[in-house]
Amino acid sequence: MWPTTTLGDVTDTGQYGLNAAALKEGGGIRFIRITDIDSSGQLGGASPAYVDAKLPDLERYMLSAGDLLIARSGATAGKSLLFRGLPEPAVFAGYLIRFKARVDRVLPEYLGHFLQSPLYWGFIRKTARAVAQPNVNARELASLPVPLPPVAEQQRIVELLSRAENIVRMRREAEQRAKEIIPALFLDMFGDPATNPKGGAVDKIRHQRNSVVRLGDVAEVVSGVAKGRKLGGKVTRDVPYLRVANVQAGGLDLAEMKYIPATADEITELAVRAGDVLLTEGGDFDKVGRGALLEADIGECIHQNHVFRVRTHADRVMPEYFAAYLQTFPARQYFLKAAKKTSNLASINMTQLRNLPLPLPRLDTQREFQKRFRACRALEKQQSAATGIANVSFQSLLAGVFSEVRAT
Repeated sequence: MWPTTTLGDVTDTGQYGLNAAALKEGGGIRFIRITDIDSSGQLGGASPAYVDAKLPDLERYMLSAGDLLIARSGATAGKSLLFRGLPEPAVFAGYLIRFKARVDRVLPEYLGHFLQSPLYWGFIRKTARAVAQPNVNARELASLPVPLPPVAEQQRIVELLSRAENIVRMRREAEQRAKEIIPALFLDMFGDPATNPKGGAVDKIRHQRNSVVRLGDVAEVVSGVAKGRKLGGKVTRDVPYLRVANVQAGGLDLAEMKYIPATADEITELAVRAGDVLLTEGGDFDKVGRGALLEADIGECIHQNHVFRVRTHADRVMPEYFAAYLQTFPARQYFLKAAKKTSNLASINMTQLRNLPLPLPRLDTQREFQKRFRACRALEKQQSAATGIANVSFQSLLAGVFSEVRAT
């Protein structure tokens, strides 16, 4: 068992980041925020932010490869990033704390892996103080116990864990590529609905324009059950229901199901079944109208009033075709234009959803798309399962390498 030191003993004093209110979408100095750090401790973020290069005192917050950033507040308290460098200069946000490894004693990569380990997260759970929200400070993090093998052993651990981490990364990349197949298949079979809709994949009908119908004419659109409604003494029982949180773009997240009291009539009328497409009523601008297909029956389950259920007429529209169409630019634009907007949120109503213009290819072409859609979804699920196995194995390896420590 290795001797133990503290994070503060092998790093420079923790430094809080830059508080910058005015951010830019491009140009200036890259601004690393908590939201740019994913759950596996990698630098991500689809929309990087920047601060004005003329802000005073920026040098203090400039990042160098090997810097360790730890989130200090909120649900993300303890989330960390080993900064590996960027082609552009970067500074870090005020809700992050920077530690610089003393490389004569500890390798930054070794600390980076340690800050992903179950041992580290156990310390965070014990230390984060729940006032309005969990938080940790630089002094508390400096007291974090860190197992400290010799540098040569640290290097061996880094090489081992880096190989395992690369396997997880490749699995995630393969999973993401699998998710991109269905949108590509849709474009191949039906063309871009925004510019050149096609009649199908067969050459002789490929350039026929689709008819465009109103969704409400080819599908049943239903709103769900409202929480807190007055039941007037009616007999109810608790049943699981789908919430906005369960409906993601392109898929349903059923990991956490909640229950709601419902009458027998509501349970019958609002039941969801395989082939239903669920759409959200509102949310952030980029999420309004997001929809997902329920691909298999999940037993007795209804849906909330903030989630619309669309059940297509099988003789006109295949649900797989409709679910894929929802991810296209014209569908997204329709919802954004039709939505009622406030400062941060947008919402649509059932009338607007029923009025959604839907290009309608030939039914035989839709059925061919349905068959390929299901094959692609099977591949997605295989890749997702493989990613899960790789991640569990990596976490087990982290737990084994950084086992319980003893005081020096």
